[in-house]
Amino acid sequence: MIDTKKKVQSSLREEKAVYENHCKSVMELYMKYQKLAKEIRKEQNKDSEGQKNMEKLIARVYDSENEAYINTEVLTTLKEKFDKAIPQDNTEVREIKARMNALKWQFQPYENREETLESVIGNGFSANVLDKVEKDLLFHFNQNGYKLLWHLLTAVEESRIRSYEQIKADLKMEEPLQNPLPSLAERLDNVTNQFYDIQLTDVDGRLYRICMEELQVIMDHSPLPQDVKVMSLYKITKGSLTKAKFFWDSITWDDLEPYLKVGKEEKLDAE
Repeated sequence: MIDTKKKVQSSLREEKAVYENHCKSVMELYMKYQKLAKEIRKEQNKDSEGQKNMEKLIARVYDSENEAYINTEVLTTLKEKFDKAIPQDNTEVREIKARMNALKWQFQPYENREETLESVIGNGFSANVLDKVEKDLLFHFNQNGYKLLWHLLTAVEESRIRSYEQIKADLKMEEPLQNPLPSLAERLDNVTNQFYDIQLTDVDGRLYRICMEELQVIMDHSPLPQDVKVMSLYKITKGSLTKAKFFWDSITWDDLEPYLKVGKEEKLDAE
């Protein structure tokens, strides 16, 4: 009789551990993909600080007539030429900036600047693709040409939208995860991928509804007694506002009221 009771208790603990693990996984995946959606939104709506800084620099150095011409004509063409010369991987832009510092671009004498620029950009870049106006703009350091190159590279970097896979990699989305719910992860990934491609509306709401559906399935199919399911879910959600929303959206007052007794949770933990 005692052995049978121990077996029942052991089975209950195992089922409870599985249930809690699955519930936690739902919420962790929701927050993970919610973070991904936020990063996608940020990536696709980012401002270009490099462009702004270029325009401010030109405004300080040149008169209004030349300023308009340089901003609308010269800088636009320069940016296109550098964008074409630099591989699309943004890490390459960061490496170019590092070479710019290593080669002490700002201290190069005028006669060395063309050759140094080719070394800074690399990738077979030839300064011959630049016309006289563009070279004058970059090589006249008394007019802040040395700063302009940095802002120009930043503008090129910021104009490039990271791919969906690159954003995931930057967020370490592909790190090994003990995920017992791979199909849920696949559904959530499909939503955020659509959000990236076509700016799917209400992405946060869609992610939440999918996770709520999964959580409800877990609760409905768990063999645990209802009071154990309710209190276990409460225990793993009470420390977070985001997780608590899952609890309150999963449990009705009629479900909850019979289990709101002093010591009920402590008793459950002791089992």
